[in-house]
Amino acid sequence: MIVGSGPPQAYREPMAGTPCSLPEAVQQLVEGVSSPQTFHDTFLTSRVYCEAGEEPGFVAVGSPPGGLIPIFSSEKELVVARGAVAWFSMMGADLLSLVPASYDLLLDGAGTTPVRLQLGALRQTGAISVDYT
Repeated sequence: MIVGSGPPQAYREPMAGTPCSLPEAVQQLVEGVSSPQTFHDTFLTSRVYCEAGEEPGFVAVGSPPGGLIPIFSSEKELVVARGAVAWFSMMGADLLSLVPASYDLLLDGAGTTPVRLQLGALRQTGAISVDYT
């Protein structure tokens, strides 16, 4: 996790195995040229940015079950939406492990393609496959 205050600096972490950036994955999903699974895989391996609360944790809008946690796909989207605020970033997979299930995520709410993500649709769950031969 990276923590900061004010506008985020130009930090980039390689996204091994990710075919495109998170904003590109959203656009491809919206246009119907990509699958939800591809978006999910990209989300898990992408860095997302969040406004930090006054106490450790996320800034949330509303309360469960309709509450939202705003997240951003880039430093630019965070600054456009929230200005110079305390912030932190983490990988999408880490974010999903920390966000309460009773909240949804709002990705790039002030951007050109805002997306509401229902956590139940994004969480990774284990699966067992049984094959009788």
